[in-house]
Amino acid sequence: MPRTLTGLALAVALVATACTGAGDNAEDGGDTGATTEQTASVAAEEETPLFDGDVTLGPMEDAALRAEIEALTIGDAGGLDAVMADIGVPGLAVAVIRDGGLVLLDGWGTDPADGAPIDGETVFQVGSVSKPVAALTLHAAGAAGEVDLDVPLADSTADPAVLDLLGTDAAAITPRLLLAHRGGVGPDGFLGYGATEQQPDTLGVLTGDGNSTAISVTAPPDTAFSYSGGGYMLAQHLAETQTGSSLDELAERYLFEPLAMSSTSYSVDPPIEVFARSTAGSSVGNALPEGYRRHPEAAAAGLWSSATDLALLLLGMQLALLDPEAELAAPAAASIAPTSTTEDLIVGSGWFLDRDQDPGWFWHNGRNIGFAAEVVASTDGRHGAVILTNSLQGPELIDQILRTIATYEGWPDPPR
Repeated sequence: MPRTLTGLALAVALVATACTGAGDNAEDGGDTGATTEQTASVAAEEETPLFDGDVTLGPMEDAALRAEIEALTIGDAGGLDAVMADIGVPGLAVAVIRDGGLVLLDGWGTDPADGAPIDGETVFQVGSVSKPVAALTLHAAGAAGEVDLDVPLADSTADPAVLDLLGTDAAAITPRLLLAHRGGVGPDGFLGYGATEQQPDTLGVLTGDGNSTAISVTAPPDTAFSYSGGGYMLAQHLAETQTGSSLDELAERYLFEPLAMSSTSYSVDPPIEVFARSTAGSSVGNALPEGYRRHPEAAAAGLWSSATDLALLLLGMQLALLDPEAELAAPAAASIAPTSTTEDLIVGSGWFLDRDQDPGWFWHNGRNIGFAAEVVASTDGRHGAVILTNSLQGPELIDQILRTIATYEGWPDPPR
């Protein structure tokens, strides 16, 4: 069912305004920025939509870009439908950002469980894309004074059982280090649970009560980058015990509601209004027996979202990076501040970065059993893409689609 994307229209208009104001084509050459509150107030007073009529779920279309994607060839398979069938990807959703607006938002293929068509509104598990969304949430809660990101765990609200597992290193670990993958804490990833398996709560994940090992210190804190889903779960635990709110509630307050991300949730089983639009995951083209794995490991791997909503997130990030008065300006800047450099990566606080290119880029990929995802955007507000698949085999297709988009849009090599 189409929905009126008033929030999307607002976000696109705000980012487009910021881009125009920063570029050579600004009509008056002055400050064209406006706060969200000012723009929303004007829209309310005029009682007219920012776009004429409903903004439905695509295609919002650059037809030539769509044609390039649909002509994709991998190996002996020619054309997107054939490539998806050959790789084993039943369904795909794509959003492409250009100059603060969407030039493509649509889907291809089907839900492997019931054959429902995929579109830009279809909800997928997005794996480790959960991490930058969680980091941005906690940076926003920190900027609001609700979460202390710099408190040593030894002096925090962490459960005593958690502190026992960390030992004396708890005095050197902070939530900020955990969000930057510099806490020296493992494990790195999680498998999720079947529908009939008992699922631990956040504390149980940390203490090893489920199917993953308990957290442990695997390296001295703040000495090097070490990718850590366990570290993100520890940061989630700290935020939840400091605030009395779940990560999903914090994200709703600081991100999902302000950015109109109405199809996004950290719930293990999403609310019915989200679940009704979700797709099952698959492996080698076959639906997972239970549709999807359940992930109580919310910050690390538990996010459900759509191409529409993740485009809203990227647009919101870009606006915040362009406008120092934006509500998310400080959290967005913190989330892309470099914290580590490895042979292959520049690491921010949630996002991976590419600053060797002009403009800079921020990105993250994700992979749960049955799903694969990638989001990427430029810091200047002009470029971005969301690619979601309902298949464990999705990464190969994502890579080729991202390269196709980058070539068509004139990006440098895909930043990843």
